[in-house]
Amino acid sequence: MSFEPNPRQALCLFGMLFGQNEAEREPMQSRIRPDLPAADRVALIAAGLLQTERRGRATHVLATDAAWAWANAHLGVALASSSAASPILRAVLSQLGPFLTQRGFVLADLMLDADLSGPHASESVPPSAAGRAHPKPPSCALPSPLQSPSGVPLRPLAKVQRRVCDAVLGLGGGRSKQRVRLAELRVRLPEVSRPELDAVLLLLQSERQLVLYRLDNPAELRPADHEAALLVGGNPRHLVYMEG
Repeated sequence: MSFEPNPRQALCLFGMLFGQNEAEREPMQSRIRPDLPAADRVALIAAGLLQTERRGRATHVLATDAAWAWANAHLGVALASSSAASPILRAVLSQLGPFLTQRGFVLADLMLDADLSGPHASESVPPSAAGRAHPKPPSCALPSPLQSPSGVPLRPLAKVQRRVCDAVLGLGGGRSKQRVRLAELRVRLPEVSRPELDAVLLLLQSERQLVLYRLDNPAELRPADHEAALLVGGNPRHLVYMEG
């Protein structure tokens, strides 16, 4: 994507993506926080990061799948200084806590991937992490057997992973960066148990091979989507988006 949001646009995007309710995730055009000039809003829409939806007399603004993909790749982007930044940070942290707990991590684990090569590196390591090894697995280095979210050992992973990736691409018409409903993926893979599929999807997301998304538009949600949803940090994910 050649378009790069400015700091105010970036803050608005994160505010909508991490909104705690529908009014924050899908605000009326006149109630976007922080206030966004019309030219900035139009630019985000033109770039495919936002879309508008008419609801009665009001026009609402919604973040798109492309906005999630952009945010995933730009977590270190500069953000505008604004009073709106504080509640947005609080919303992000409220999602981070359950996410870490579900995976058995603590907040200090986030710091272990930071650059600790400076002269005061030893002072930068959180006390809870002292003496703890944290090797980064190479891309696509998959543990075997895999543990399901419930801790149940699963069969060797390589074939399951390949089957899942092929199915996602197949449902996306052979192309990456196409959204695929988890409900359709589960139907496509009847031979893969739900714990196996969930574990593989979470692993692939951790390796940044795909992204799991929530489908926020109630009009698009079907009973099958609710049934097939994968809970991540207590929040349902209905879509999978294969990275290129």
